Amino acid sequence: MKYVNVKKMVVFSMLAALSYALVTLGFPLLPNFPFLKLDFGDIPVLIGTFIYGIGGGVSVAFIRSLLHFVITGAGMLNLVGDFASFLATVLYLIPIHMIYQRKKGKKNAFLGVIIATVFLTIFMTIANYFVLTPLYVKLLGFSYGIPMKQVMITGIIPFNLIKGLAVGGIYVVVQQKMLVWLSSKLYQNKKI
Repeated sequence: MKYVNVKKMVVFSMLAALSYALVTLGFPLLPNFPFLKLDFGDIPVLIGTFIYGIGGGVSVAFIRSLLHFVITGAGMLNLVGDFASFLATVLYLIPIHMIYQRKKGKKNAFLGVIIATVFLTIFMTIANYFVLTPLYVKLLGFSYGIPMKQVMITGIIPFNLIKGLAVGGIYVVVQQKMLVWLSSKLYQNKKI
């Protein structure tokens, strides 16, 4: 039993480190919103979700966010950003996992990505409209110069749609290529 816990911790840590490395390679997607960066750090989190379930994916996402927070500086602005990133990742991985678990296959994996992207976009738009973006504005002491509704329509919504589909599309391709190996890990974890 101890071996299983150590093995899980090592896998979580490796996936979180890879996820963190991919986050650092992120780049601004929309010129008017440089803080919205496209990164592929959710791919290792989704792999962790595939192997260990939702709890595994959430664990990898949490370790990644904590690592990012500690390394980039434990300021209030980073706390808001890392919380937003963690929230977005969890909102994204749950529908993908639930849909894929109901019926396996490439078609359902892509369906999961589409539904997860819509789910992510709706909930992150609400979170950004009422909490996250106003917090950023207050902490940074600036104003967009446009109404919050316009920020959502021209920034938050397109960003989440693009990121969700891009990350999900790459994840499905990676997952399909690694399916035999990932399935063996999944089988080993259920056996233990």
